[in-house]
Amino acid sequence: MEERFRQLHRQCMSGRWSLSGSRVTHCLQCCPPPPLGPALIEELSEIFRSSPSAEDRKKDQDSWELILTCDHVTTLTQHRDHNYVRPVVRCPECQVRRGVVHSKRLGPAYTDEGVKATYGESEQARLAAELASAKEKLRREQQRAAATSSQIDQLEKQLQLPVHDGGTK
Repeated sequence: MEERFRQLHRQCMSGRWSLSGSRVTHCLQCCPPPPLGPALIEELSEIFRSSPSAEDRKKDQDSWELILTCDHVTTLTQHRDHNYVRPVVRCPECQVRRGVVHSKRLGPAYTDEGVKATYGESEQARLAAELASAKEKLRREQQRAAATSSQIDQLEKQLQLPVHDGGTK
């Protein structure tokens, strides 16, 4: 049987499957699995029917406030069974994966009506931190601009120095 399988599936580099108690092996690439029986279909249907709706699953999500290594503050929504936050997330402002310096659970991400919850105090803190960061960035850029402007003034003065040849201009 193994030799027959190899002859039929020379080009198949996929995995294999077989039925319990059978010596026949099938490949995962070109041999479809056998169809499901009516009892198994009914069992799977019951599982799918009993699973909570998307709206119900939203009620089990919490929001987290994250401070990233780039000093940006963002929020993350995840299931409340997770008591930790991933150590690296994508910063929505930098568009780069950044490390999480600090995380704080804010509470339910959605209200009972399924509407995204708002966090006035934490949102104000996030905006204040973002404003402070933007002001610091502006201050640094203004310092660089002032230094460049000073350098330009000095170069212009050097270009406009009078030429001395015997006391006449």
